[in-house]
Amino acid sequence: MNPAFMPPRDSPGVARPLADKEPAPLTLGDCIQIARANNPSLASGGWDVQVALAQRDNKASERWPNIGGSARYNTYLQNQRIVPVRKNNDPGMFSTSQFAGDIILRMPLFTWGRIRSEISAADFAALAATNRLARTWEELIFNVSSAFYTILGQRPVIESLQFSIKALETRRQKALDMMRVGKGAKVDVLRTEVRISDVEQKLVREETVLEIQRRALATLMGVDGLGGPVQIRGSLKTNRSAPDLNGALAMAYAERGDYRAAKDSVDALGWKVAAARATRWPSLSLAGTYGTRVAAGVTDNGAVFIDKQIGANPQAPNPNAPPAQKLYQSPGVSTSLPVGNIGVVAEYPIFDGGKITAQIHEQESKLASAQANLRKLWLQIRLDVETALLNVDSARRRVRATQKAIEQSKESFRIESQKYDLGKGSITDVLDAQSAMLDAETTNYRALVDYDIALAQLGLATGEKR
Repeated sequence: MNPAFMPPRDSPGVARPLADKEPAPLTLGDCIQIARANNPSLASGGWDVQVALAQRDNKASERWPNIGGSARYNTYLQNQRIVPVRKNNDPGMFSTSQFAGDIILRMPLFTWGRIRSEISAADFAALAATNRLARTWEELIFNVSSAFYTILGQRPVIESLQFSIKALETRRQKALDMMRVGKGAKVDVLRTEVRISDVEQKLVREETVLEIQRRALATLMGVDGLGGPVQIRGSLKTNRSAPDLNGALAMAYAERGDYRAAKDSVDALGWKVAAARATRWPSLSLAGTYGTRVAAGVTDNGAVFIDKQIGANPQAPNPNAPPAQKLYQSPGVSTSLPVGNIGVVAEYPIFDGGKITAQIHEQESKLASAQANLRKLWLQIRLDVETALLNVDSARRRVRATQKAIEQSKESFRIESQKYDLGKGSITDVLDAQSAMLDAETTNYRALVDYDIALAQLGLATGEKR
């Protein structure tokens, strides 16, 4: 996994405020890097990768011996032997209260490929999570770029509206002066004031859009904005080139995180199908225990049985001779005995009510669904790339067209203003020319923004990363 995508260990997902004192204007690259360090979605995706890696380690652990311990204490209604009989006439220790402690070993020897298939499935699931994180990063780059370019485009739009208001106020004063000397009508002043009000409400709307985009950019960057609105610097350009369709498609199918994640998911499900099928066959395991049994509250320690054996045996030594009695001693009469076993366990499902068949069918259905979704994504990627390329071309041509319209509208406004000043034109023509000039400038800035956003959209469609 790329370490750059990992969430911070100290405080994942915690927003970091910008500097308290007049932060320096940020470039697009600065904004992207800050977002990379602070964006909560990226941090969440990093932890999702950690979950997938932990699940893979969990599956891999099944290959190794499992050693554990158990302890239990039992009280019985009737006397029980501490250990089973091991030979004929074997004396034993009996008690109604017993303690047992064991070390338990279990190790898979042969599972028909089930464990290996589950590990492979977990490997591809981890790769899918990593690639989904990469796609989150691609989307974050696009969203930050889109907000950044929108802010860049809003500023000249606002400046144009502010300039228009000043120009209209000058024109209103001119209309008032001409009305005082009898060369103009009051209706000219009224029409100018109406146009000023219209431009002012447009200015309020565009300023609101700018503030919203600033806050959206701060949110994407993962900062709380306590240091003030995000200040940026940059310019809108149309000199960046776009790749051809075939090159863009090749890059998209090779680089897009969601497409690679979808392919990894298909591979993971393929291994899950193999693991489900393996459960139909026998499995072998090594199993063993070693522990101790301890009796408490002994009711019969075997001494009576030994005495009877000595008395019934004419060849037995004198009962008063303790060393001879040792011939009849047995570990079974000890209050603490070690026990243990080791062996091979074979397990084979004979009848499970169709559970294994249903599990296989479930995984096969998931695999078929994932394959269909992969095909759907393949088609969607082609549409995304083609759409982005068309948007880039359309925005470029709009920029060129609106640049010519700006020059023409400025000249038209100059002519109509001179005509009105000379008393040969109407205020309506002047206002219309001024409105056309404002619309041309605004449309040009919008086209510039759309061009840069279209390029960012193309980067998103092709999986370009920074």
